[in-house]
Amino acid sequence: VSTLQHMLFSGGKYKFYVYSSLIAEAGGILTIVATVQSMDVAAFALGLIVSSTLNAVFFLFTLRIPLAHIFSSVQWKKHINELKGILKRVFNLGGQTLINQLSTFWERTLSSRYLQPGFLGALNYSKSLSELPKMAMLSSILTTTYIEQVNHRKESESAYEAYTLKMEYLLSKISFVFQIFAMIFGPALILVFYKRGQFDLAAVDLTFAIYQILTLSFVPNLMLNFLSRTMYIEEEYNKLFRAIVFNFIVESGLMFILIQFTNMAIPIALTVGKFFLSGLLFYHLYKKKPNMLNARAFIRLYITLILSTSFILVVNTYLINFLKFLPTWQVIAWYIPIGILSILLIAYIGIRNNIKPFNKLKKFLPFIK
Repeated sequence: VSTLQHMLFSGGKYKFYVYSSLIAEAGGILTIVATVQSMDVAAFALGLIVSSTLNAVFFLFTLRIPLAHIFSSVQWKKHINELKGILKRVFNLGGQTLINQLSTFWERTLSSRYLQPGFLGALNYSKSLSELPKMAMLSSILTTTYIEQVNHRKESESAYEAYTLKMEYLLSKISFVFQIFAMIFGPALILVFYKRGQFDLAAVDLTFAIYQILTLSFVPNLMLNFLSRTMYIEEEYNKLFRAIVFNFIVESGLMFILIQFTNMAIPIALTVGKFFLSGLLFYHLYKKKPNMLNARAFIRLYITLILSTSFILVVNTYLINFLKFLPTWQVIAWYIPIGILSILLIAYIGIRNNIKPFNKLKKFLPFIK
């Protein structure tokens, strides 16, 4: 599914991808509902298999992949040099995946050995929640951006650089807005969705503290994804791998040092690592092709991000101590007006920047000029 998804995008089949993915996910959910009573937690694994299989079948038939070529020695000989080139890249990318897994293993080891019971669960909750916007929407944008970058490079180097510069600006703006709202609505998300059962007030405080720190790195994390894919296009696999290894050493060292002083050592190290690695990749790409990225805008974005989100973090720290004692419906009531103002603000930004999907809202919001 991951492989064929890129082939769909390169062929411009975006709508088909959306429809087929929705059908496949619905199939997986129905499988879970139908089997959860008899299979218990294994039903979720089965649901994942069903959804992936449905998606794979849809993609194969749409792209008309000649599966018989897999068993043809003629085709293997024909593409042997191309396969060798791909394998070299795979080893680099595989190494990056290994480092990421080692990082997760290191987090779990430190959590279980040095931190209080329940910390690892709170960390996993917070990670999932802080990355939800990227998983839900921005991953698709990043994937399509990567395909378009490749296509523009085939046209000309200037077109590729201009498009990359444009997408850097757009992604930084979108991710900045997402991060601000993710932090503003952080107390509501934790209290409404995670305050239940054995998840008591102490667990709320712990999870919220971790969530806030991890959310600080949302923009660097998204920019890191964008810059990593740009490194792929530039065929800088070795340098990317070395940067990831170096970042792993920095993160692990920070965790080991800080864990002696604070129980927030792991999220702090992860956040610092995202800022550090994204800055490192940006510096390398900007040094290589100055016209492809905007250094001033990148620095200004990070400074504004740190200042604004630090302020929200302080406000939320006091706010959570008041909201956590309220019933769920009162917490929701508190955030309804904030949600309405947020929607109007997003519409305002979209209309003022002449973004096509928002232009249709002008007749409903005539006061926005």
